[in-house]
Amino acid sequence: MNTRFWESAIIEFENGVTCQYGKPLPGPRASLWEIEGTHGYISGDELFIFDGGKRYQIQDIYEEIDGKQVLNHVKLDTDPPIVWENPFKEYGISGTDEIAKASILFSMHDALTENTPLIYGAENALRDLELCVAVFESGLSGNKWIDLPIRGETEVERRIHQEFKHKYGHDPVTEVDALKDTVFNRASVIWTVAGWL
Repeated sequence: MNTRFWESAIIEFENGVTCQYGKPLPGPRASLWEIEGTHGYISGDELFIFDGGKRYQIQDIYEEIDGKQVLNHVKLDTDPPIVWENPFKEYGISGTDEIAKASILFSMHDALTENTPLIYGAENALRDLELCVAVFESGLSGNKWIDLPIRGETEVERRIHQEFKHKYGHDPVTEVDALKDTVFNRASVIWTVAGWL
């Protein structure tokens, strides 16, 4: 493969925040957040403050637990310092993805045993997925502006449903009962149509 496409978008929120989003397609890649605000920006492992041109290194501090290096906390030497403590270090959970998965599992446990709301939950997942659909739909329609919430079926959804029916023999919305004995493989139809993991 000698060509790489980029998915990109500008997302405007009601509170005036603008997000510039970009990701190479196809294929997964590590998270890379560059966040710019009114007083500064974060890029990689650095925080830059516009007023005075101050730069702060985001530091990962590890400790040895049972012979393994485990993330203890993340800090910035600002005044006052900003510190995030790893709530899962006692379990040896250290990597970014591992911490995210542990947060999900602990949240599910608390929701089931203590009747507390999920940290993330279906409502936020739906909003995130709707943003992904809107970005892809905008690209399919010549970069047309897409307002949220989306009303009605989009072209990308129609294509996903069509691919699903082609792959599994039944429509995922109108023929749910016919799919109850279907064996689904790991290769997602969403990935086939839109390149999402």
